[in-house]
Amino acid sequence: MKQNYGRVRRYGCRALIACIACSCMPLLAQSAEAESNFRMAVADASTRVLIATVNLTIGDLQLEVGDVPRLTGSYAIEVPIRSSKDESGELILELDRAFTDYLANGGVLTGRGFSDIRPGAQRLITCTIEPDPQDPRRGALEIEIDTGNRKLAFATTYEIHGALPRASADTLAAHSGVGDNSAGRG
Repeated sequence: MKQNYGRVRRYGCRALIACIACSCMPLLAQSAEAESNFRMAVADASTRVLIATVNLTIGDLQLEVGDVPRLTGSYAIEVPIRSSKDESGELILELDRAFTDYLANGGVLTGRGFSDIRPGAQRLITCTIEPDPQDPRRGALEIEIDTGNRKLAFATTYEIHGALPRASADTLAAHSGVGDNSAGRG
């Protein structure tokens, strides 16, 4: 009977550990998902060039942390009276400091737009972030796109959705006293 009890105990412990590990996996996945659901939504904007209106649409920007942290997304430029000038592509804005520093203090990001329609065409993009002092998850953007022929200047707004990556939320909380992930920390 004792040998049987030892076998049950040995396999029971393994089963218990497996059950605990399996029950913790969804929590770990939710934590990773919460940090990966961050996005910066940018409102559509327009500007005028002579008599033509030029519309800019930027898809939700995602924060990529790597050797060079950056915001990435898609863009589309539409010229309603001259559709041959329409363009879309990928947008990459490189960060030279912590992203939350831009959200707390503002700053200028530079990057490039890579056209899907005109292979090899790159657009120099400058983006000035002006945070809202009342709400650190919202603010204004001034976006300038150099098309090679002219510079297009757009004024728009942004809103942060989802959880900031943990390090970013901690930095934002230190600067502004507000942050998604700072609740309940001592």
